[in-house]
Amino acid sequence: MKRVFNIQIFSVSLLAVFMIVVGTGSIPPGENEAMKGFTYSAVGGMFEVVFPVQYTEEKTDGEKTQTTKVTADEDGVSYMLSLTKHSEDLSAADPMNLAKVSIEAFAEAAGGKLTKSAEVKCGKHKGMEGTVDLSENSATIAYRVFLVQNYQIQMVAVCMGSKKVSKKAMSFLKSLKIKA
Repeated sequence: MKRVFNIQIFSVSLLAVFMIVVGTGSIPPGENEAMKGFTYSAVGGMFEVVFPVQYTEEKTDGEKTQTTKVTADEDGVSYMLSLTKHSEDLSAADPMNLAKVSIEAFAEAAGGKLTKSAEVKCGKHKGMEGTVDLSENSATIAYRVFLVQNYQIQMVAVCMGSKKVSKKAMSFLKSLKIKA
């Protein structure tokens, strides 16, 4: 129960930070010509994501976690990767159940309606994907979450003024590579 609660807290706090703070300080991203974007790599290359534009990075340390938030904005779409390192191994629990809790908590915190939820894979790792409709704000949020070892990887693309997720937003979500 404690792990489920922690995952809910991180999903809710992820949304709060994403909606309020876009990040501080720019870091020089690596250009990725094949994907026409900027590659962000973390944990010695264990996690890699391609952003469509230059990104900013913000790191915070908690009592039992370390979180890195990477954000970018382009043409009415906000992109975010949140990589949270927990003090305990999340895969020792039921990662898919924790992923489901994370996606439900995120939708609830956003005040939107979860219109789609499905299992997804990234290499050998299973995760969850969902679409949240924020009809009051004329926005659609695409969300993916994976739990690998002691890391919670959350990806968000907010498409403002749209009832559907753009192709570019889906390309961002699908660009995740996990080498663990």
